[in-house]
Amino acid sequence: MALDIGIQGEVILCLASHGTLGATQVLDLGDKIVVPGGIDPHVHTSQPITPPGLKPAAGSAHNCTHGLYSSSPTEVSRAALFGGTTTLVDFAIWQQEGTLADVLAVNEKKWASLTYTDYSEHVMLLGDIPDAILEEIPVIVRSGNPSFKMFTTNVFSGRTGRRVHYGYMLDVFKALAPVGGMAALHCEDDDLVVHAYDRHLAAGDVHFTKMPEVHTDLSEELAIRQVLRLGAAAGCRLYIMHVSCELGVDAIREARAAGQDVHGETLHQYALFSREHYHRPNGQIYHTYPSLKEGHDCASLWQGLSDGTIETVATDGVVTTFDQKMMGDRIDDVTGGSAGIEERMAVTYSGGLNRGMSLTQLAEATSTNAAKLLGMYPKKGVILPGSDADLVVLESRAPAPLRTEDLHQTDYSPWEGHEVRLWPIITMLRGKVVVSDGKLLVDSPTGVRAPRTALPVPSVSASPGLGEESSVE
Repeated sequence: MALDIGIQGEVILCLASHGTLGATQVLDLGDKIVVPGGIDPHVHTSQPITPPGLKPAAGSAHNCTHGLYSSSPTEVSRAALFGGTTTLVDFAIWQQEGTLADVLAVNEKKWASLTYTDYSEHVMLLGDIPDAILEEIPVIVRSGNPSFKMFTTNVFSGRTGRRVHYGYMLDVFKALAPVGGMAALHCEDDDLVVHAYDRHLAAGDVHFTKMPEVHTDLSEELAIRQVLRLGAAAGCRLYIMHVSCELGVDAIREARAAGQDVHGETLHQYALFSREHYHRPNGQIYHTYPSLKEGHDCASLWQGLSDGTIETVATDGVVTTFDQKMMGDRIDDVTGGSAGIEERMAVTYSGGLNRGMSLTQLAEATSTNAAKLLGMYPKKGVILPGSDADLVVLESRAPAPLRTEDLHQTDYSPWEGHEVRLWPIITMLRGKVVVSDGKLLVDSPTGVRAPRTALPVPSVSASPGLGEESSVE
């Protein structure tokens, strides 16, 4: 159905039948598709990168002494706009020093006046959680930072200080639940991961193509089921990040069917890449943590997106140069994360349409659901009166391969040659056209903090991502 979208200042004023609005300025989009600006709920900017052979100090999961970092908020957010993503959610990392307010203040300096998109962050908790931090959590939730990330594993061989043991995790769940907070989890069983590393290292079987044998689907499932039980005991809302396998999807589906308040995220990498990609030339470019899995796992993730078990598509983006990404080639030194923030919207929409998903479902998976789960809705993630005028115009085209030289994030793309059916040609942030026909139209970053609330929001499955209609043309 064709509708006119009336915009006044930074917000959507009204939706009206085509041709019925009087306006001082008109942007005629013909038969093109308009969707809510994308929200990537999981990015890592300016993150330390550890070169091969240089292990982090014991007890320090993120300290960087070698000067290598992933791309900055400015670089990443600029590329995001070209791809139709208008809001990014990064991390404010607490690692055994200072207060939560301290780390949020540091993160604000990292983003404020330096980002082209709007932004927010999850609070990341590393290691054992003292009582003073537990007592601060409700204050931080009420102040507009309702999501807290934790790891069930240290992820890498020989690293300590990242895993939150289950007793402390339960303490955090109990602190979050009464004030409407949400726990976001990286789920892998640490005992299985470490044991697999030890076995492979002892045998000298260390090529990075063996990653799926270290970061296994069983490990992911066991950790998901453990945190599901803890979350149910505490009555805490859970957000399972970067689900990569069928066993993980099944665990979340069962919990949701039983009425648990749990929500699943996947990455477009996991939905479209399998372990076979590791064997391609420069196969490291496809890797992130946990590992890529089998083809049937990809199919299960798409089924999860179709039936609502998996509600968001993120990047877990760690944008590096090609040389940085290729520094390691072993299971214990390959660089995690990958470029893909600019490609996320087009790749997800194209992949979903190829598998029978509707435009509404894809708008929900790339924007609306994240807005609801993270307390941004209805200001973000939807085309309705009163919402921010964050809009993206998608142009249909014959399937065409992506080319790194047409992108804006770094000097390589794992999506080089991948065919897409749609591509963002206009991106609007809070009522202003910021990208059009491949050109950035703003001279400097104009992004602002996206307000969030921990108050209850409508059910994720109750409201379509494009307002009352299934699409806006």
